[in-house]
Amino acid sequence: MAKPLLSIGMIVKNEIRCIEKCLQALQPLRDAISCELVIADTGSDDGTREVAERYADILFDFTWVNDFSAARNAVMDRCSGLWHFTIDADEYLDPDIDELVRFLKAPAKKNVDFASVIARNYLTTDMRSTEYTDFTSLRLARMNGVRYTGAIHEHWTMQIGQMSEILQHTIIHHDGYANNLGERAEEKQKRNMTLLREELRQNPDDLRVILQAIESSHHFKAEQMEYIRHGMKLIMADPQKQNAAVAAAICRFANRVAMENGIPETEEWLQWGEKHFAQSIFFRIDTNILAAVFFYNLKNYERSLYYGEQYLTGYVDYQNGNYDIGETTVSTVSFCMPEHYTQACQIVAKSYLELENAKKAVEILQKDDQLLQTDKHVKNSLVLLQELHEKPETAEDAERLCAKHMNDALAAGPEDEEKWKHRTVCLGLAAIMFGDEESHGWRVFRSVSGDLGIAARAMDETEPEKLNILLGQIQRWKEVPNPVILHAVLYGASLPDGFYQKGVDSLRNTAAAIGARPGIQEKLAAWMEQDDFYASMVKFQFLFELTAAAVQAYDWSDTATGIQLINQFCTLAGDYLPNYYNVALLEDEEDRKTLPALHQFAFSLLKAREVPDEIGYVRELRKALENAPILKKTVDFLLKQRVLLQSDPKLISLAQHVKRILEQFMLDDPAVRQLLEQPEYQKILPLLGENYVKLYGGINE
Repeated sequence: MAKPLLSIGMIVKNEIRCIEKCLQALQPLRDAISCELVIADTGSDDGTREVAERYADILFDFTWVNDFSAARNAVMDRCSGLWHFTIDADEYLDPDIDELVRFLKAPAKKNVDFASVIARNYLTTDMRSTEYTDFTSLRLARMNGVRYTGAIHEHWTMQIGQMSEILQHTIIHHDGYANNLGERAEEKQKRNMTLLREELRQNPDDLRVILQAIESSHHFKAEQMEYIRHGMKLIMADPQKQNAAVAAAICRFANRVAMENGIPETEEWLQWGEKHFAQSIFFRIDTNILAAVFFYNLKNYERSLYYGEQYLTGYVDYQNGNYDIGETTVSTVSFCMPEHYTQACQIVAKSYLELENAKKAVEILQKDDQLLQTDKHVKNSLVLLQELHEKPETAEDAERLCAKHMNDALAAGPEDEEKWKHRTVCLGLAAIMFGDEESHGWRVFRSVSGDLGIAARAMDETEPEKLNILLGQIQRWKEVPNPVILHAVLYGASLPDGFYQKGVDSLRNTAAAIGARPGIQEKLAAWMEQDDFYASMVKFQFLFELTAAAVQAYDWSDTATGIQLINQFCTLAGDYLPNYYNVALLEDEEDRKTLPALHQFAFSLLKAREVPDEIGYVRELRKALENAPILKKTVDFLLKQRVLLQSDPKLISLAQHVKRILEQFMLDDPAVRQLLEQPEYQKILPLLGENYVKLYGGINE
């Protein structure tokens, strides 16, 4: 029987989470060329062996002896292929196998006995496309007596004259150390450290083992620091003697830990690494971005700018393959994902801003095609764009940048679950910026297409008619920030029917949010006149809950506004409660206890207003307060202003009209004095507010 072209070797133990996915992913390769699959089980008891039996050509038991090489070599001893390919159960061969198949089928190349592939290590088990690091991993060997060495991080050793090719388009996806594997990932680290400690006991100055120990000991911080110090001591003593890639990788880790912990060697190690490894991809990527963040936090913006720009150049070269790919056979490059590029762009742009060069900051952000694509960096990107929008020289560029990236983020549909979630994140952060009254944060969104852009333009409009036109163009009212609704109320614009169709819960939340905002209490009465709220129960309910929220939030600093607000609330409650609840329920005191606290308060307040005597009035207000303690200030106001609250509504309306006129003048203006000293205006003085009472009260006494 002819030998197979390829033997695929695996060792497994309790891999039920992932083994079938791994074995299924190998099937296209097994269909494309003659293969055999040889698996050693080192003691599974979770069903792994039963799954392996369905796929393996050879499946055997191997007693675990704390030595990965021993297990790998036992697999190779049972293989008969011309080539051997190693893969683990938590790895998945990418469907694009064309390059791998061509390599295996090609005529033998002189001296080429090995090949590496790209091992893509994901941070989460959902294997999101942007959350990974790549490692060049030696996985293919010609079966000519090659053996594994090393109890942990086992490897084949190439002889002098032998060569290896790198298959840059052949990818193995790996999730075995994903963050969300929790205890399982941690147990693997502990297992690895047990083996590495033994290797270091036998070979304490082996830099490759020291590097592996540093990488595997992040759960053992003090121990990791010992490995780093020892490794740096060896490297700095004679850098020319060491493997350059291994030394650069260790120095990268040393710089990372030093800057994260602020240890005394930080500056020394950084300068030494820059002198000896400035061209290493480990320094150009990992060390540069860490240094940029480190010096930005120290407010040393010149140095954060320098290292940040060095990173951006290194990142482009890394993505284009312009580096020594052989370096990544010893370790992974950690900060090479799009989100890291975005972070670096932000650091550089913020450094330019601190150095008062806004135009250069914009230029940097324009380089990033993923500016708003990573959840963890969206907020910083939007804040940066907002800051740039506040500067005249970069306002237009910032607005265009925001529109470009926000349009991309908002274009997703609900069928793309991941992008839809990201869209929600972007909208939520934008809504926060709409609430920034001081800096007018919404203005950076004015060029965004769709509802968000319309909402931003509406925030800049104060004429009710024009505001009505803009609001009428909005389609998805659930996505419109609450400050836009508040703006419409404050400037007397009516809300279109589409707003009231966004759902009861959404309307209730909106009413609670904008009713609590300062200034709305004075505007509610005028806004009510813009629409027929009695024409629809939904509209009426929104108005009632908005007024109720305004009552809860008001500070009762202005008597006239307070009186008008209480009267409005009572009028609405008198219409709302009998229509919302069964009348019999409202009449029974025990049944009323099942109502929401605010509704109980409203009912007690209505009863109090009907009581003619002072004692009965106070008694009912106490009941109201028991139902809603949060409204104590409201009750205090009601007790203090009972006489005024019983005033003729026409008199109250007149007082409001007079107050609006008086607000156009200074409080102590002679014209104001001349008006208010007249007896008929002295009658409404308490309705104008405390400031007018203090200045003009008792003039005619």
